[in-house]
Amino acid sequence: AGIILATLHLIVVPPVWMVSRTLIPARDAYGAAMRIAAVALAFMSAVPLRMLESTGNDLLAAAPFLWAVALAFRAYAKNRADMMPVANRTAFIAGLLGGISVAFKLSNGPLAILLPLLFLFGGGTWLHRAFRVALCAFAIGLGFVVTYGYWGFQLWTQFGNPIYPFYQAAFEPLRLLTGWAPP
Repeated sequence: AGIILATLHLIVVPPVWMVSRTLIPARDAYGAAMRIAAVALAFMSAVPLRMLESTGNDLLAAAPFLWAVALAFRAYAKNRADMMPVANRTAFIAGLLGGISVAFKLSNGPLAILLPLLFLFGGGTWLHRAFRVALCAFAIGLGFVVTYGYWGFQLWTQFGNPIYPFYQAAFEPLRLLTGWAPP
């Protein structure tokens, strides 16, 4: 069981390394040691260690979001005038991953709202930056709808609430308006 859990958690190691590589860009032995220490400290914090006594769902649901942040940081670090198409593509992919993460766990939503703001710090004019922010925000919505859409529709048809069992009272007026009755 420990081997399976560790293997599942390995998918979050590369994005953490990418973020540390962006934040500690030194190419000498000291920089490599600091990146290794940063990744080790990230996984020795309370969040991953608490996962050992519960299911791995929280960390696995956060994995696409960690990848989105890593891609956003990487685009920021490599942003040059000739990299604008790459930065736009990265903003879109990061947004899709953020939306998928929210579909896996709705409590990732507040973080996903802030994800497009990472693209404000990239290169280019303010118009290019605003475009990447809007592109990332659109991709978050698209990733969420594509990933959660079918499941949300099934919940709506069965229970009259796409996020059942939460917010039953909030969806009551909509159920009355549409004439939906439980099966």
